Amino acid sequence: MPEYLVCFDTLQRIALEYGLVLEKKMNFHEYYSQAVHGDTASHKLNQKLLESMVTKREEVHRLTQEQRNQQWEISGLYCVFIFRKQNSH
Repeated sequence: MPEYLVCFDTLQRIALEYGLVLEKKMNFHEYYSQAVHGDTASHKLNQKLLESMVTKREEVHRLTQEQRNQQWEISGLYCVFIFRKQNSH
């Protein structure tokens, strides 16, 4: 899965130029909590997606608990954002 380091204010400004409005922005821990434990219709899909992100990587099974904890801590630095196309009337 590709990762990018972006200036969020710049990304949001460019998105707006293309008719995209920020709908939601949160760090990965918040997203994970809502996706896995949330009460949404897409709960099962989100859970399968998040599980596949981990289980496809065999090296995860070889990590110590301390390394897993460190990865979880670092994942909190990631940001999830959703833009929605504005209706053009």
